[in-house]
Amino acid sequence: MKRIIQIIIFTLCFIESKSQNILGGYLALNSGVGFYRYYADLYLYCNPSSNLNRQYVLLDWGGGLDTLKISQINFYNGITLKKYSGSHIFASTGSYEITYVDTFRVSGIKNMTNSQLETITLIIDLNIESFASNKNHFPLPQNLNQELKVVGNDVSFNPKMMDMEGDSLYYSLYPCTTGNYYTPSNVSLNNQTGELNFSKDSIGLYAFSYKIEEWGKSFGSVYLKSSNVYDFTLNITTEVGIKKYSFSDEINIYPNPASSIINIKDDFYCLAITIQNTIGQIVISVPFVNQIDISSLNSGVYILSLIDGVKIKKIKFIKE
Repeated sequence: MKRIIQIIIFTLCFIESKSQNILGGYLALNSGVGFYRYYADLYLYCNPSSNLNRQYVLLDWGGGLDTLKISQINFYNGITLKKYSGSHIFASTGSYEITYVDTFRVSGIKNMTNSQLETITLIIDLNIESFASNKNHFPLPQNLNQELKVVGNDVSFNPKMMDMEGDSLYYSLYPCTTGNYYTPSNVSLNNQTGELNFSKDSIGLYAFSYKIEEWGKSFGSVYLKSSNVYDFTLNITTEVGIKKYSFSDEINIYPNPASSIINIKDDFYCLAITIQNTIGQIVISVPFVNQIDISSLNSGVYILSLIDGVKIKKIKFIKE
């Protein structure tokens, strides 16, 4: 039997009308050690001009309310990324539906009438198997709009979801949980890569939701580990080309060249790290750590990427 767990947001601060600031959101779970513990990370993409300042939210995991404290705030071009964190221990194996609802959606969305009156709903369907196989890290978006391409009225976007365990991902469009929403014309979605294409009516904000299925393998069989709803807003201001990532001199890695261990020193808020060879193959992909063992790599030049959910920083290093 499916257990229904609703995660409901409450505000512990004074609210004004201009506090409608949520551009999108993503809820990720990562399995812990023992007793079906999962850690929740809630990412809210916000309009930085808003005065809404929630340091805490209360979540209902199905067994009472719990407080999540804000753990990170980072500022980017036109976006504030806020992260809330907490954990929960599930009673047993089974299927769980986890829902997060937020009432502070930003106003002025082109394809959503009176968007400031509409909620954002993030849903996770989680399948917890046996204790031995209870290991899962949810996929995370590598960028919010770093690769937004607009040519005339044609728009292309790819969130570039990254799964730490290499599970197969399947994408489908999901309604933005409102009756006042319409899908822009000429919409197409690549179910394997997550690339979205559509035709804009005019410049401005456009809201979309993906349902992302995560398929894993166990003893030769393929099974559905989870499905997740990712809600996001694209801000289309003009005709632009695809942005290219540049190498950064703000990352300090040492030693470089290195033979076994590289250390990373950077103030950049980071979710994950990838290392690619010169032909673009990812040879290492891990959650953020300050040290990485590269002893298994062949000698040569590699590219290390720090990924924060909105943008990517890259630097070259040499493996001796």
